[in-house]
Amino acid sequence: MLQITLDSNADDVEVLGKLERLFRAENLEDELLENLKMQAAISTDAEQRLNLRNKIGDLYVAAFDNTFDALEQYRLVLEENSGDEHALKAVWKIAEDNEDQRLEVAALLEPVLSELGDFEKLVDVMKLRLSAQSESGDRVQTLRGLALVAEEQLDDPEQARGFLIEALAECPESDAIHDDVARLCELVEDFIPYAEALKRLASEIYDALLQSELYERLGIIAEEELKDSAMAIEAYSHAVEHTDEPNELLESLDGLYTAAKDHDKLVEVLERRAEVEADDKVVAQLHYRLASLRLDVFEDSAAGLQALSMAAEHDPHNAEVRERLESLTDERELFDECAEALEVIYRVVQDKEARTALRNKRISYAPTASERVQLRIELAQMLEDESFDTEAAQSVIEQALLDDVSDPELI
Repeated sequence: MLQITLDSNADDVEVLGKLERLFRAENLEDELLENLKMQAAISTDAEQRLNLRNKIGDLYVAAFDNTFDALEQYRLVLEENSGDEHALKAVWKIAEDNEDQRLEVAALLEPVLSELGDFEKLVDVMKLRLSAQSESGDRVQTLRGLALVAEEQLDDPEQARGFLIEALAECPESDAIHDDVARLCELVEDFIPYAEALKRLASEIYDALLQSELYERLGIIAEEELKDSAMAIEAYSHAVEHTDEPNELLESLDGLYTAAKDHDKLVEVLERRAEVEADDKVVAQLHYRLASLRLDVFEDSAAGLQALSMAAEHDPHNAEVRERLESLTDERELFDECAEALEVIYRVVQDKEARTALRNKRISYAPTASERVQLRIELAQMLEDESFDTEAAQSVIEQALLDDVSDPELI
């Protein structure tokens, strides 16, 4: 009888309501669904219409296991009333139970929750979206969005940093993400989580250049922020192993080993720096520092003099190298090697007086008169040929006569 009455008057709200109760009592789900749709379609009362659409959505889920059509009904509800608690909870439940619909749910709820200003719930929804994403680029975008909400809306820089560190696992080469993580670490005055993440990422990546970059970032943080020299040394050492341009990394290790007074490691780094450095003046200074270590710390005269000779070859104008070589000429056993390097320096800088003084010191070390005579003759020849100083040359010959007047070279 009710259906006959309805057929004659399809807009009869009272009849539709009675039929709804009947269909529910008899568990006639198909008929009930059509009934609710008809009621929603003709309802002019907004609250009643939203209630009906929620019922339709609930019925789709409970009776037909049709979450797709249920979501459409809840979407219609939220379009009219974004704060409808029933629809929000129902949509959330669908997302929790159906991973394949989380992206759809997120697209539905995120603008709604943003409008409501419910940012904690928005973070939860974005996390759901993240759990359904497999593409690295999509995940990075979601994580950066989460970080933005956490920092700007929830005023939680630590949580924001956590999201960005998670994003680094997806995109460790992103300078922008690294910059944001470092900024947030500085804001909360805690770089340890970032350092731990860098160490983990660097150990897991097979791209040598990227590995080097990550270890370098870790070294900088360890050195400048954590003040952990041991961690910085380890990181820079790993970075050097994986790069073709180690100059800056070696320079950092140089400073750390110098501060730690680890002379053995410092020698290794200085030698490596000298090998890869292109600037002759810098190379000369590196060899000079090597010479100082070998002479003063390790007391290895042979190695020290070799380093000084290398320094002189690369930069004859280096005052420290010249001064150290000149001081070593006071030691008789070191004189010959020092004099050889100094001769090169004096010739390049055209210091004739220094050459003369060096020759005179060589003469003073000569053990026999005949050797001194020979050396004075060579000095006189030099003064006459190169300095055109015949008077000085004659004076040297006169001194040679005092050494041995009978020497046939003087007659």
